[in-house]
Amino acid sequence: MDREEKRLFKRLTPVRSNKRSLAATIGMLIVVVFLMNYLINIARTG
Repeated sequence: MDREEKRLFKRLTPVRSNKRSLAATIGMLIVVVFLMNYLINIARTG
C-alpha cells in the first residue's frame, strides 16, 4: 500500500475505533444485503 493510500485510509476510518467501525461497516453491509434479498423476494412473489 502506498503512503498516500494509508493516509487516506486512516482518514476514512478513525484510528481510535478502527476495529469497531470495521465490524460496524461489515454488519451494515450484511444487513443491507439481507434487506435487498427480502425486498426482491417480496417483489417476485407479489
